[in-house]
Amino acid sequence: MTQQGAALQNYNNELVKCIEELCQKREELCRQIQQEEDEKQRLQNEVRQLTEKLARVNENLARKIASRNEFDRTIAETEAAYLKVGLSAVRCQYGRRVDGGAGCGIRGSEQRCTGKST
Repeated sequence: MTQQGAALQNYNNELVKCIEELCQKREELCRQIQQEEDEKQRLQNEVRQLTEKLARVNENLARKIASRNEFDRTIAETEAAYLKVGLSAVRCQYGRRVDGGAGCGIRGSEQRCTGKST
């Protein structure tokens, strides 16, 4: 029976050793889980902050694009008016030459520049 008792004691010691190893592995796994949960929380906070920042940037961008479009419209209208004034001036100059140097007053410019008589 001594041999059986020694074998039983040996098995008991191995079982205790295995349980201790499992406990150590569990503790290590718990530590890793906690680290990853902390990392997850940090990343979620970062995503939330970046999402808020992206929303602010999108709002600013939309306002600036609207302003740029308004500038484009104003510039196009101003350029068109400027071109119209320039063409009128050229027509008046041409009318002066044709009329032999006659003035290009308001009433005269209407007649010569637009071709309408008033």
